[in-house]
Amino acid sequence: MALEEIKTMFAGKWKLDRSENFDVFLKEMGVNVLLRKMAESSRPEQVIEVKDGQIRISTKTGLSTQDDVFELGKECEIETNKVKHKVKVAYSDGRMVVNSRPMASDLKPQRICRELIDNEMIMTVHVGDIICKRIFRRV
Repeated sequence: MALEEIKTMFAGKWKLDRSENFDVFLKEMGVNVLLRKMAESSRPEQVIEVKDGQIRISTKTGLSTQDDVFELGKECEIETNKVKHKVKVAYSDGRMVVNSRPMASDLKPQRICRELIDNEMIMTVHVGDIICKRIFRRV
């Protein structure tokens, strides 16, 4: 039932419209100033699909494509920017929440919450005390 709700609410193509605190988030993650400027200028697309009991989130920027596949409630391992993470996806009250723990000890865990507000997908990223919002519009 949760997968059907996720499919109904989130499935489709989304384009970044605007961000709040993105540079602060990247700085907290240890990204150098040049890469932060490049990341800030990109307008990624996310394609979210639900198929065969799995959630697929593909994020495309001008520089790269990240393709992640999850099963709801099951921990899995993904690789982002050559760093492996232990990831678990939960869904409750209209929010899809991804908890990610980098396997490298010098990186910080992230909590990414996606929810729909006024026909926009709000992706709120928590890292330590930093909160970053990325707002997407359906394409």
